[in-house]
Amino acid sequence: AMQLERAVAENRGAEGIILGGHGLFTWGNTQRECYLNSIRTIDQMGEFIAEHQKKNGASFGGAVCGPAVDRQQIAVKILPALRGAVSSNRRVIAHYADHEDALTFVNSKWVRELSALGTSCPDHFLRTRVCPMFVPWNSEAEDANTLKSRIHEQIGKYRIEYRKYYDSLATVDSPKLRDTNPSVVLIPGLGLFGFGKNKKEARITTEFFINAIHVMAGANALEDGSAGGHVPQARTAEQSKEFTQFHNYVALPRSEAFRIEYWTLEEAKLQRMPPEAEFSRKVALVVGGASGIGKEVASLLAKKGAQVVVADY
Repeated sequence: AMQLERAVAENRGAEGIILGGHGLFTWGNTQRECYLNSIRTIDQMGEFIAEHQKKNGASFGGAVCGPAVDRQQIAVKILPALRGAVSSNRRVIAHYADHEDALTFVNSKWVRELSALGTSCPDHFLRTRVCPMFVPWNSEAEDANTLKSRIHEQIGKYRIEYRKYYDSLATVDSPKLRDTNPSVVLIPGLGLFGFGKNKKEARITTEFFINAIHVMAGANALEDGSAGGHVPQARTAEQSKEFTQFHNYVALPRSEAFRIEYWTLEEAKLQRMPPEAEFSRKVALVVGGASGIGKEVASLLAKKGAQVVVADY
């Protein structure tokens, strides 16, 4: 707060301020003026990035593979195995995204390095966890069974790395270790999968990582060829050592990520949440659910927290 006060005092004509790793604050004499300042600033920044994207060409080092033609059918085949793998601690519901932004990222040359860094924004991180799980797979040379095996290999490695992350940063006052499974999974050729306690939470998790991809794409577009040295997110040159950078993208330091994920106030919030419904985190299939008793059963299951699929003819 003191830094913000000082920055505003030193820039009296400013209409907004950007906080590294957080976002944009704008102001005005009225609510509408503040809103218009925000929209105008965002549009200007978007146009600036778009101009650089046109100049620099392909994002994330370019594509190394294309989208699998039958990716949705493959997703159907592997999703039970994937959902089971990330549900070892507690069940989760999945959401699948295979639109252009997702595919551009997962099919790119830099996806492995960028995904390992994780997100740069705490708001993203609370949903997407410290980093997603990347599953290497060649849709042109490997089949769904190979992918299932690869998923189980990678989930074991991810859990080990997550525990190392926790053990290296936890203190005696830290909340206990939570789920070591990823909430976002990236697969070349297919897209990305997000997980949460219900379909809505899984979709939001997916959307948050798509936003993280946009941040990475913007950073990539603004790359000027320089590397290393002081990063703007750090207050001092010495603190720059805490940040990890790949090309022009700077990730949130692991110590800061841990502080946010295992913040005592966040833990208190989680502990005070109401108990989940009886069928929360479960998928229910109701055959003959379009009318009569089946319809009532489907409605009751939904009220009790189930993710309901209704089939009829």
